[in-house]
Amino acid sequence: MEALEQAVEARTKNVLFQVRELADLYALKTLYDFLSEHLPENGLNANLFFGGFINTERAREVLASSPTAEQLNSIDAVVGCYSDIGDCGDLSIDISILKNSVAPLTDEEKTELRKKYDIPSDRPVLVIGYADFSRELARIVEEASKFANVYLVGCVDVESLGLSKKAKRRVRSVQKHGVLKDYYAVADATINAHNISPSSAPLHNFVEATEGGPLFMVPPSDTAQYGYRQLVSAGAIIECDDLDDLIGRVLAHLQHFSGNDYVLEKRAQHLRRTRETYLPVVVAQLRRMLGEDAEVPESDLKIVNRGRGVRLMHPDTQWYRFHIKSQQTLFSEQIYKSRLHDIKYDTLIRRIESSIITKVAKHLDDNGYFESLSGLLSDFLTGSSYNFQIYKSKTNSL
Repeated sequence: MEALEQAVEARTKNVLFQVRELADLYALKTLYDFLSEHLPENGLNANLFFGGFINTERAREVLASSPTAEQLNSIDAVVGCYSDIGDCGDLSIDISILKNSVAPLTDEEKTELRKKYDIPSDRPVLVIGYADFSRELARIVEEASKFANVYLVGCVDVESLGLSKKAKRRVRSVQKHGVLKDYYAVADATINAHNISPSSAPLHNFVEATEGGPLFMVPPSDTAQYGYRQLVSAGAIIECDDLDDLIGRVLAHLQHFSGNDYVLEKRAQHLRRTRETYLPVVVAQLRRMLGEDAEVPESDLKIVNRGRGVRLMHPDTQWYRFHIKSQQTLFSEQIYKSRLHDIKYDTLIRRIESSIITKVAKHLDDNGYFESLSGLLSDFLTGSSYNFQIYKSKTNSL
């Protein structure tokens, strides 16, 4: 009997990387690549698979030949991201840790992307993400087009901006889903249209936005994510006071553009430090979850036991603030994603008192219990932890 138990414990385990949205996929693919490259030395005895929201054209392109859940007949552990849409899986990793662990693209890879998207090299390239119509955006584009080829990635139509004929010749609108990351990579400068004036808009994709050159932005009221202040220090994020300051700094960068080598090297150093410092901690926690004897390296990460799993958090990241601040918006997005239309969501949401959550959220988050209130509903509506447990039990019985 003892020999049988040892054999079961020693067998190669199956680990599912659960994807809820494209941001999860990018982050978990970084971890997957790291584990695949260092499998012999990290001691992890596991097969790795992707599941969840992976059936889009872009997801299939990112995954390439990576194994997926269709090839599984059992699951031993689920790994996911902790982000603005809550926890996910048995091992839930602060998504900002994984985003800041990405390996920078090579010059050759960026050249291939420029060819793929037919981007000329006669001028610097300015990419504006999340582009939607606004007078502020129109002003930026009109001015920047004097010195750069401008790409608007989002849902804005160039004609709606009222640009001059001369400006229109230098501006392109890109409305295809899932390509913003690629356009950021070939840019010489970037802007997020959600961060061109003071706002409470959350930080999104700021690491990806610095792949090709500096990100110019008016900081939102909450920048509590790991990597933000590090990239500001590296010069990869340029903080601006207001719209006028942003336009002035962008124009100066484009008009006198001489390359981004120094900034990109400083960014690469930050990403490399993150990989070397934090990914071994993630691997050790995963090994422990699979029943292996693994020593967890020392780091400043917060390791929070969540009853049914473990959450790894960087102390710079404070997702609970976003959960409180954007509660109604967050829940409506989760309702849309869940596609569980037979539940009376309005009744559920009304039962959650914002004032109560605000008072206790910090304490609960520090002790790993935040999901017992808003996080519990987050897990439920997004089909995350609880549904994963059901999924695991069903799959294990196959």
